[in-house]
Amino acid sequence: MQRSLLVLGGVIAALAVIAAVVIFLPGVLGDSRPTTTVTDPAVIAKTALVFVNNPYKDDYDTMRIPGYVDNLGSADIIAVSMDVQLLDKDGNRKEVVKYVVKGVPAGGRTTFDANAGAIGDSRTAKVKVTSIQVVK
Repeated sequence: MQRSLLVLGGVIAALAVIAAVVIFLPGVLGDSRPTTTVTDPAVIAKTALVFVNNPYKDDYDTMRIPGYVDNLGSADIIAVSMDVQLLDKDGNRKEVVKYVVKGVPAGGRTTFDANAGAIGDSRTAKVKVTSIQVVK
């Protein structure tokens, strides 16, 4: 009987921990709100402003692309998918870095620092948003 109470107490404690995580850390189990995906460039331009700066080399000789996403709307953005084109000094496209920024609150900004890998020469970055997943 004492062992049964001990097991029952352990199960209750585990359920309490799970409940606390779900309540105090929303999104830990995924965002279950209904969403819509926007791919029309005109709608994308009204939904979010995406800025990227030119790549820089970090302490490990990896190129990094800093930037931010501004949510111009009144609904939360779940994810912004983008292609960052890296151009050489003559304006020729050399590499494309696909990157996703998650969790941009309505009216808010989320910054990012994308890993572009080991690229030897200096590059200029140009961004194209391919889709935005927005809460309905």
